[in-house]
Amino acid sequence: MENEISVYENILERRFRLEGRTTFSLSNAFKNGIPQLMNGLSIIKFISPQEKSFEKLQKLQNKIQLLLNKTALKDIVYFLPEESWHVTIYDLDWEEDVQTSIKDKFAKLYAKRFEEVNAVFGKLDKPGVVKARIEGIGLSDAGCIVVKVHFVKESDLNRILHIRSLLETATGKQLPDFGAHVSLGYLYRQLSGDELSGFLNVMHAVKEAGCGPLDIDTISLVSYNKLTKFHPALTKNLEEGTITHSQEKGYVTVRQIRSKTRLLNHLGILADMKEAIREKTGGKGLELLKQYDKKSPFSYATIELHPTNVCNLDCLYCSYTGQKLKQTIPFEDFYYIAGLRPQSITLAGGGEPTLYKNGNKTFSDMVKLLSETTAARIGLITNGSYFPDGDFTKRLDWVRVSCDAWSENTYRKIKQRNNLHTVKYNIKRYLDSEIATVGVGYLFQRDNCEEFPDFLLEMYQLKKKKLNIQQRPVHGNAVEKPTLPQLKRIISRMEQLMNANNDFAEFVNIQTNYAHLIPAKEGIWPWQAERKPKARSCYFSLLFLLVNAKEECFPCRMFSENGGEKLGLLTGNPDEIKQKQIERFLKTSPSACMPTCLEDTLNVITCNYIEDGSTAIEITPHLFI
Repeated sequence: MENEISVYENILERRFRLEGRTTFSLSNAFKNGIPQLMNGLSIIKFISPQEKSFEKLQKLQNKIQLLLNKTALKDIVYFLPEESWHVTIYDLDWEEDVQTSIKDKFAKLYAKRFEEVNAVFGKLDKPGVVKARIEGIGLSDAGCIVVKVHFVKESDLNRILHIRSLLETATGKQLPDFGAHVSLGYLYRQLSGDELSGFLNVMHAVKEAGCGPLDIDTISLVSYNKLTKFHPALTKNLEEGTITHSQEKGYVTVRQIRSKTRLLNHLGILADMKEAIREKTGGKGLELLKQYDKKSPFSYATIELHPTNVCNLDCLYCSYTGQKLKQTIPFEDFYYIAGLRPQSITLAGGGEPTLYKNGNKTFSDMVKLLSETTAARIGLITNGSYFPDGDFTKRLDWVRVSCDAWSENTYRKIKQRNNLHTVKYNIKRYLDSEIATVGVGYLFQRDNCEEFPDFLLEMYQLKKKKLNIQQRPVHGNAVEKPTLPQLKRIISRMEQLMNANNDFAEFVNIQTNYAHLIPAKEGIWPWQAERKPKARSCYFSLLFLLVNAKEECFPCRMFSENGGEKLGLLTGNPDEIKQKQIERFLKTSPSACMPTCLEDTLNVITCNYIEDGSTAIEITPHLFI
């Protein structure tokens, strides 16, 4: 009689072996390489960037991509983003090619499953860490490139099978044959015989790839609606036996968010374009960029969307101060965003985005539409004085509240309103929501900077790991910048507070960018945003698009705020917008663009990588926060 390990290995081989196939049951989930709606509930284990296997999975995925790029099949695979990498433990419920959202299709089922899985997790009293290894590439029946997960000992496998038994008892359904795996990408159309042979040759070249050990120390119940974006609902720590809800379970740590090498996924997008970029001084570069079909200029790293210019504050330093026209994008025009294929969307302003209203459509309706028509991660920059109705927090990956003061008098002086008490309350509401990462911005000026230590103390007392705080200097001449003596007083107060409380010091060091102020202690101005650009090329403008409330498209914020060249309208031809953006990138250097550049640091690092061939850069998932 076969033992459990042998049975499991046979299942893996049967499900994931490399051989000819004629149909892929999930191929219509990625029509034309774009994720389609496909609702589901699963039990998974996220793979974090801190785990040793994460880097090896990166190298494996890159190797497959490079090998495919040498064939005619370079655009046949939708490669899953790193932040979605996970071990699939059990798929509980799923439906492909659906036309409705997870809220509409799975609302009753989701609530029922939550109760069932909660009961199962409650019975797993400290089962302990499950040891596994990730190794051996395969092609599943669903047309998915997978790396198989092997369990080291039968006792480890039995712990996972025990979870299966409890789930089947609780749900009253038989789960599919268990074959744990990590998905790297999907074939998004059926292949011809010759194409399949060529594809399998590439897979055989990396068949024995090993990604090393993996500890399954947590498992999560997650929902998804596109196979690219997983929303944790309930998490079980197998080592400590505790249950936490998703609001404390972020996809990336604050350290990663603040990494200087976080290039809005520039490097991942541009990695296969080096030759085209290096030829950019001539016509050949433009032709090569035109031919590059699936990534880069044809898939924006982010779109900053200003849905409305209506605002309920009147900040002294606002770049839209004095604007009399109150434009709002018609609701139906948000469908045009999908044609631009953004990897992420930042909802900002302009005005205050949460005040968006067009007919009977509100901010929550807009977020739902963008979530269901794109595969983008969606973030919000808000003044925090208004918290919209609806379930929009379930669809946001991050939010940043612009606070900028910590006393009623100062807030009223710089924002012209008495809203600080509401902002404080709404910060807590965002922190208690499903949103994985919540940022609070503090714009330094002469009137508010010395309130910063008190602000940090109150934020620390909220005890939220998902909280990320950033200070930065005010720009423009509407208000005065802080002085060096003021900054020195702030540093002195902070040193006293941090020396008196090690826990507070750890919070400041990890969850804030306070350290950027330290040069002021030696009489050095800490911010360098006003220096002349050093980068030779503006990659940021190639991968970024700002759409304002007039539906005008710009390659960066500086152009939008300073009357720079417009690329076209949101409702226009997206190919013409991209074409104009590429031509501008090829012909215009940052130094000839604007006197200063807010994205120069990102561009310098990218130039070093793309143009000089330096590869000593860590690529991490990005959040605009």
